[in-house]
Amino acid sequence: MSTPSLPSPIRRRGRRGASADVLPQGFWADLGARVSRPEVLARLGLCLATAAVLLVIVRGWEEPFPFRLGWVPPRGVVSRVAFEKPDPEATRTAQERAAAKVRVVYTQDKAPVIRLRDGLKNRAAEIAAAETLDASILDVWLEFAPEAKPAFDALPAPVAAPVAPEPPELGRGETTASRGEIAAAVPDVADEAASSPAANPDAVDDGGKEQQVAPAAAEEPAADKVAADKVAADKAATERMAADAVRDFQFFRSRIDAKDKLQLFEKSVDQAFTELENKGVLEKIQHAYDEGNQNEIDVHPVGNPAETVRVQVPGVLLVEAKAGLKARIAEALGAGPFADRVFTWVESRLSGTLEIDRDGTARAKREAVAKTPTQYVRYARGDILSEANVPVSESGLVLLHREHDEFLRQRETRQRVARTLAMLGLFAAMFALSGFYIHLHHRQVLDNLGNVAALLGLSAGTVVLCMLSSSNAWQAEIVPLLVFAMTVAIAFEEDLALLLAAEVALVVVVGLGWGLSTYVTLAAAAAALVFWMGRIRSRSKLIYVGLWAGAVATLTQIGSSLLEERSLDAQLLYEAGRTGVWTLLAGFLMTGLLPFVERWFGVLTDLSLLEVGDVAHPLLQELVRRAPGTYNHSINVASLAESAAQAIGARGLLVRVGAYFHDIGKMLKPAYFVENQGKENRHESLVPAMSTLIIIAHVKEGVELARQYNLPQPIIDLVAEHHGTTLVEYFYRRAAERSQADPHGEEVDEQSYRYPGPKPSTRESAVLMLADAVESASRTLTEPTPARIAHLVHELAMKRLLDGQFDECGLTLEELGIVEQSLVKSLTAVYHGRVKYPDQRTAS
Repeated sequence: MSTPSLPSPIRRRGRRGASADVLPQGFWADLGARVSRPEVLARLGLCLATAAVLLVIVRGWEEPFPFRLGWVPPRGVVSRVAFEKPDPEATRTAQERAAAKVRVVYTQDKAPVIRLRDGLKNRAAEIAAAETLDASILDVWLEFAPEAKPAFDALPAPVAAPVAPEPPELGRGETTASRGEIAAAVPDVADEAASSPAANPDAVDDGGKEQQVAPAAAEEPAADKVAADKVAADKAATERMAADAVRDFQFFRSRIDAKDKLQLFEKSVDQAFTELENKGVLEKIQHAYDEGNQNEIDVHPVGNPAETVRVQVPGVLLVEAKAGLKARIAEALGAGPFADRVFTWVESRLSGTLEIDRDGTARAKREAVAKTPTQYVRYARGDILSEANVPVSESGLVLLHREHDEFLRQRETRQRVARTLAMLGLFAAMFALSGFYIHLHHRQVLDNLGNVAALLGLSAGTVVLCMLSSSNAWQAEIVPLLVFAMTVAIAFEEDLALLLAAEVALVVVVGLGWGLSTYVTLAAAAAALVFWMGRIRSRSKLIYVGLWAGAVATLTQIGSSLLEERSLDAQLLYEAGRTGVWTLLAGFLMTGLLPFVERWFGVLTDLSLLEVGDVAHPLLQELVRRAPGTYNHSINVASLAESAAQAIGARGLLVRVGAYFHDIGKMLKPAYFVENQGKENRHESLVPAMSTLIIIAHVKEGVELARQYNLPQPIIDLVAEHHGTTLVEYFYRRAAERSQADPHGEEVDEQSYRYPGPKPSTRESAVLMLADAVESASRTLTEPTPARIAHLVHELAMKRLLDGQFDECGLTLEELGIVEQSLVKSLTAVYHGRVKYPDQRTAS
């Protein structure tokens, strides 16, 4: 007998006893032979690949960061190395200081200054070209001598302005001539003005002394004479001012009347205006005191920020700019009336050329902020980073991260290699432990390469999900682990789920750098879920399992934390409660994933079996309609097989549902099976070989119908295996009798009268085979007493045992005996004796 596939306490004790006998003799030799085989090498390769993946996932060459937000260290955490931590507040202050020091940017529009300079040159050229101060040049000259405008406005038109002789030429170093000196240069106009009565009031006064004694009749003419004298005096003053203007014009023109003089003048003007062109003129400061430096600004031409120059604000303000321009003009042209006239023309026309460039200023501030170096706070080795029994805050977590990063940076290569080898050793030990356990207790899992790959893939995927969900935002690493444990328990076995969940939890805890308390909590929650899962016969089962397992996880976390000297405070209760909620959520999540797990792994839970075994199933309804006798037989077999399967710890519900469908192939030819026949037996007209083919065909046809109706694979396996390779004895004997009676008859080939198989591969399939045979044979008993029933059951069981039908199902002799007892008990209850009443007649 082979090792059974499903666990039970009795079978496990038998396995341990058998293993103890085998290990000293041939265990290591058998192990060596297995390892050298290609299929074993393939499994080892999968394990090595998984170990490499796990090493990358948990970054096994580096020390993990073991802290999380809200974690309460039982002891103070000190720095292992000296390190620096960025100081955002100090950095922000430095950036603000740097931005405040940035000079405000102004744009310089040179066009107005250039137009003003060129306009000055053009006006000077016009004056140089004029011979006299006539009406054609008067307006130009008045721009240089605006004080003469009233005198010229007072002159009667169209009297031409008097022409004064050309004044003597002054050198650049000479002082300004006085009004008397300019008048001496033009004596005619001066004498004319001096001889005017209005110009000599003393004479009028002296003559008036003689007039004071005139008679009263002469007073009125005297008043008219005074008015006339006043007009004459005003006219003389106007003419004198005009003469002065003429002399000033001639003096101004004398400085630029030659070509070389004019060129020298223009060169001096260019020199005086150069600073204005470069730095500009600022009418008033356009930025507030808190926007930037008030003493210095940066100036660049419009559209050309690359040519930025630093400018002192006082030097470019309009008043100072005019004063500076006046000084430069005087220096270039020589101090005197000529330079004054030039500045007079410029002063009234000079305006601001600088405008604030706010975009450029903002850009400069951004650049200054970007160039500001990060400020750091320095910590020495041994400094306390987190106080004991104080939850880690966000700022504390950043500090711990900084210290951890610096610690990793300073680690040597040999330390990284040593940790990598240690992690690989841990993985190798885990795989070896799991491999030995599966080899001894679940060899059919190890023999299937797909199962091995699925378990390894699930394990690695669970570690990935645990690492991702362990972030501070979720702290839900327990959820993937519990889903993994439930998946393995459903798809494989509970004990295997416990082992693998414990190993995956160990990898997660080591990879995250957490302690024993976390590992105990994870393992306890997984164990509670697996222990309470059992048979899933309702949709709410997993939710209740998650609820109870959540309570276990909560209490376990509180207890393990107290053992680590943590205080029982609100933070600890919050963390434990969160773990319980995540455990409950895992139950809800698994409820939704259950159909997919069943499909992916080809397993059936009791919940799915109850759905498949509904009597309203279309296939069962068709069986009732076509072959009611077969349906009744199937119901009886289901009752017998379920009790027998439960007696040995097998899945009774699976056997019961499989029994409902095990003979569905008979519905295609129901009249050829005795339970559906009336008085007519169609086999009477057929040779035994043909009858055998029809009988045997119901297995193959049943499998095809099961697949057509999408029955689960375990049910299909029960349909295909419920006869194994047993002999169709009735027709085999008829064929043998005919062969013996016929002198020329050939020997009957027994193999032709056997079912094609396969043999039962599970204990459930073996129980169904026995129940089917016993139920059919018991109908032939004339007096089904308990002794006769027991003899019949034992005979059928031994016949199939000796025929080798149970060689591949893992059914032990002890379990076979228990199945026999259960079948006898059930059949005895079916055929129990009844009290005969007096009015009842015995059936003939």
